[in-house]
Amino acid sequence: MKLLLAVSFSALMLLQVTAVKAGEHAHMAAFFNNGSNANFKFPAVIKGDNVEQDMLKLGAEMMIFAHSAGIHDGDVWSLQNNTLREVEGKFRDFGVGCELSLRKPPFKVGGLCSVFMSQDAGAQKTRNIIAPMLIKDEVVWYRIFKDDKNGVAGYFMRETAADFNH
Repeated sequence: MKLLLAVSFSALMLLQVTAVKAGEHAHMAAFFNNGSNANFKFPAVIKGDNVEQDMLKLGAEMMIFAHSAGIHDGDVWSLQNNTLREVEGKFRDFGVGCELSLRKPPFKVGGLCSVFMSQDAGAQKTRNIIAPMLIKDEVVWYRIFKDDKNGVAGYFMRETAADFNH
């Protein structure tokens, strides 16, 4: 009897550990203008979940993509895609780095994204402050910053999907 109770209790605990429930997911992507479209403009919103192909058709290429499941109110998300490269004997930095604060409900994102894409010696990173922005609709990519100097923009999307005990 003790063995049966122990096995039953263990099975119950395993089910609780692997329980799936709906939770908030966050997605962030940054793109750069690749110069293929002379009339290119970063749209304010992009509907749907095919953001990379949609932006490529417009003339922009992805620099970074990140996904985080199980978002909780007050989470801080740190993202970076950066390349340190030697150019003519000097190191140059190419990329984007973001620190985003996530609040809910209602779902808001704010923070700072630094961009460095210039090949000019002595160029500085640009810092793009993101005032807390309401992310109202799901599966809609909202432009959260636009860096005209470097031709880079960042987008944020949220959705409800399966979480595993986050």
